[in-house]
Amino acid sequence: MSTAPMELQSERVIVQAPLSFTGSTKRILRLTEPHRALALSAVVGPWWKGTLQALLDGLLVLAVGVSLLLAWTFITAWYLLWGILLVPYRLVWRSDRNRKRQALQHREMLDTAIAAQALANKRTAEPESQKAPETAELPAPEEHPELGR
Repeated sequence: MSTAPMELQSERVIVQAPLSFTGSTKRILRLTEPHRALALSAVVGPWWKGTLQALLDGLLVLAVGVSLLLAWTFITAWYLLWGILLVPYRLVWRSDRNRKRQALQHREMLDTAIAAQALANKRTAEPESQKAPETAELPAPEEHPELGR
């Protein structure tokens, strides 16, 4: 069983604009996430798997580096030509992405609450024979002679 925490959908939302250095970097680096990597186990025999995986990882690093260089060059040129005119537009779109992330977080909280309620309802619906034995309550001090005042 994996001990890594499950990644929530709201954690994957990138708030930064695609035409910003940070936003473009985050979007390009998503190419390197493990679930997007190529699965070679069905294609190649086991003795080639490590070598080809290392080669593909090296090519991926090279492709990401070139993509970042091209994206940052384009973004710099874009800002020099049009950037000042588009500041209000970018702020509107950023607030939309923030609202999207907040809506996802709200949905996750509701899903968690619904799951907890369903679990509580399931536990209360169990027959008495399947419930865990409850701990015995201690008698009140007045009822027990050794626990007196």
